[in-house]
Amino acid sequence: MALKKVLELLIDTNAYAAFKRGHPQAVVITPRVTILTIDNNTAEYSANIYKLLKNKGKPIPTNDMWIAAMALQHDFALLTYDKHFTNVDNLLYGQQLKDFLPSITNTANYQ
Repeated sequence: MALKKVLELLIDTNAYAAFKRGHPQAVVITPRVTILTIDNNTAEYSANIYKLLKNKGKPIPTNDMWIAAMALQHDFALLTYDKHFTNVDNLLYGQQLKDFLPSITNTANYQ
């Protein structure tokens, strides 16, 4: 897969657009990032998401289907401001870390 496509899948579309406009600070990739590969299972998840969202009449962008598929496949929570992920069944998502850590009362350092 071309580096451009990998970056598009790994980072927010807005951050990628800013990066392309010459703002490299928009994207921070740390050495602790693990690159996951898309496999047949990911494709099956993505196809199921496509079918379910098409039946609901609420399609989402293709790149976001892949992101949702990876999150579901690996049982990950998705931290995002994109509201259309609400249409993906069984996807755990939120806009802030505290959305995933309700037992922590002060999450100011984790946002």
